Amino acid sequence: MELLKKLFKNYLLLSFMCVILGLALLISPGFFTRAISYTIGGISLGIGVLSALRFFLAGDEKGEYTSTLFRGIVLCAMGIFLIVKPDFIFKIIAIAFGLYMLFSGIVSLSDALAIRKGSGKWQMPCVMAAITILLGIVILCDPLFTVDSAVRIMGAALLISGVTNLSGCFVGGRQLKALSKELERAEKNGGDYIDI
Repeated sequence: MELLKKLFKNYLLLSFMCVILGLALLISPGFFTRAISYTIGGISLGIGVLSALRFFLAGDEKGEYTSTLFRGIVLCAMGIFLIVKPDFIFKIIAIAFGLYMLFSGIVSLSDALAIRKGSGKWQMPCVMAAITILLGIVILCDPLFTVDSAVRIMGAALLISGVTNLSGCFVGGRQLKALSKELERAEKNGGDYIDI
């Protein structure tokens, strides 16, 4: 029974965390992207500083540690850049995705027009290609819009999941208390029961 109560408390805590994180992502979608960039930047900066310290502490009598210094400088520069410009990573990912969608749509459009010449069913492939091209252009015009939208959807999903889990926790909590009282009564009356 104690194990069940412990698992229940952990599940309740996880549900609260889902609600809090979901609200944070809905209110400020940039929070998630900045947190990832700050984390990657901080780790890069830390490893870069350690590499540079290793170079200076070990000495460079034979020129063996020059690559360590170079790696340290590059990692420090990358870490500082990511901390100063936290949206950079996601802009690059969004731009690459937008370019892919744009070129994919153009190729699909040319395929649809080739099907049209062969008098096949070309309308639906043409519409899908046009939508793909349009989405590619939207992503290229405002790369962070799509990232923010995706993060907001994730935040809404986390919030709904957390609220659903919390309501289940409250119902399960009442049932757990009822079960606990039932077991106590059975123990007082000398009845047999199986402890879980």
